[in-house]
Amino acid sequence: SNSSPSQSPTPPAPSTSSQSPTTKAPSTSPSQSPSCSNEVDFDICFALDMSGSVCSKNSPIACSDSCSPSDECRDFTVPRDTCCENFRSIQDFTIDMVTELDSFNGDKSYSIVQFASSGSLVQSSGDKDSTIDSVNGLVYTGARTNHAEAIDSCRNALSGTDHNKYMILITDGVSTLPQPGPINSTFASADLAKGDDINIIPVFITTTSSGGLQVMSTISSDGKVFNVTDFGSLEAIEQELIEQVTAPSTSHCSSPSQSPTPPAPSTPSPSRGPSQSPSAMPSASPSKSPSQSPTNKIEPIPSQSPSTKAPSTSPSQSP
Repeated sequence: SNSSPSQSPTPPAPSTSSQSPTTKAPSTSPSQSPSCSNEVDFDICFALDMSGSVCSKNSPIACSDSCSPSDECRDFTVPRDTCCENFRSIQDFTIDMVTELDSFNGDKSYSIVQFASSGSLVQSSGDKDSTIDSVNGLVYTGARTNHAEAIDSCRNALSGTDHNKYMILITDGVSTLPQPGPINSTFASADLAKGDDINIIPVFITTTSSGGLQVMSTISSDGKVFNVTDFGSLEAIEQELIEQVTAPSTSHCSSPSQSPTPPAPSTPSPSRGPSQSPSAMPSASPSKSPSQSPTNKIEPIPSQSPSTKAPSTSPSQSP
C-alpha cells in the first residue's frame, strides 16, 4: 500500500514531458502559417515598358516602330511579337511575380498596363491564369516613354477597391512624353495615385544611364527603387519584392509568432511547477488514505521516494 502512493505522484512527471512536446507544436505552426494567407488581400497593377530602349541594342531612340529595324531590335531567339530577350525578361518577371503572389490565399487581382509613347490598360482585375495569358500575348511596340500615362492607367485600374493597392512600374528609361515637361507630368500622376492610397513600387533597369533613378525614387511611395543593371537580373529581386507586397499581411502574422514564443518560456515553469502543483493534487488523496492507516510508517515512505519532496512536506503537515 506504501508503493501505490509513490506510484501515483510519478505519473504527473511524465505528464509534464507530454506537455513539453505540445509546446513545440505551436512553435512549428506559426512558422508554417506566418503567411497568414487569409489576410493577404491586394490588387496589383503591373505597368510594363515597351519603349524603344528596351529592345534597342545601340541607340535608345531606335526601335521606334514596333520591332524594326530587325538588325537593331530583334533577337531571333524569341517570337517577333516579343521582339527581344529584354522584353521577354520583363514578361517572365511579371509572370513569376503573379505566380508567386497567387500562392497566398485571399482576395487578389492583377491588372496589366503596357506603355511606350502612350499607356493602355490590357487587363483589369484578372486572375492568375488570365494575367499570364495577357502578358504572354503582349506585342512589343517600341517608341518613346510615357510614365505619366502608365501611372494614370494603373490608377484607373485600381480604383474602387478597398484592398491594399500596388503599382509595380517596370521600366528602363526616363520619361520623354508628354511634352512639355514629361518628368513633371510623371510626378503629378504619381502624386494622384499616392492620394488614392496606391503604393508605387518602381523596378528600374539602369542599362543606359542612372539619370532616371532619381525620378523613380521620387515617384516611389517609400523612396525605394528595385534597381538592377540588366534585364536578366530581374529575377534576383523577385523575392524581396514579394515580401514588400505581402508585408502588410505578414505583419499581422508577427503577433502569432510572438504569442507561440511565450509557451517556450512557459515550459520551464510547468517543469518546475509540476513538482509543486502535482504534489498538491496527489498529496490530497494519498495524504487522506495513507494518513489514516500508516501514520506510524510515514517517515520511512519519504525515505524510499525522496524524489517527491512535496509529498514529504504534506504528510508532515497532516500528522
